[in-house]
Amino acid sequence: MLTAPASFSFSATASDSDGTVTQVEFFNDSASLDIDTTNPYGVPVNNLAAGTYTLSAVATDNLGAKATNSVRLTVNGPAQPATLFDPLRAGNDFMFSFASQSGRTYQVQYTDGLGGGSWQLLTTLTGNGSTMTVTNRNVPAALRFYRVESQ
Repeated sequence: MLTAPASFSFSATASDSDGTVTQVEFFNDSASLDIDTTNPYGVPVNNLAAGTYTLSAVATDNLGAKATNSVRLTVNGPAQPATLFDPLRAGNDFMFSFASQSGRTYQVQYTDGLGGGSWQLLTTLTGNGSTMTVTNRNVPAALRFYRVESQ
């Protein structure tokens, strides 16, 4: 998963059975990023904002023939803090909810004591843009603390 502002190396492998590859031109959608004439072929991609992109590499050989390969990728916006709401204790169970972002992975953790207590993994959830509800069943402690970390 890529998070905005995303920066990475975009590379391509190109060969020609009846001649030589003279260049590979790299595109972000229809905008040229750069032309590389030296194998291994690649360009840096810097500071992509959140959105969906089509990255393409167009190889040209010594006779002018071209071949194109493309990949579509999504850059997610920065993670928003998870705010816990609707806490409810029902018998020995404790429940709460939080708003999720699509494509994010959330680790729900708990500890029975702050200031030295270790955090334990309760569950891992994948966000879908809706409200997620977590239930911790048979909570033995009278006091328990929860946090949600987004990745």
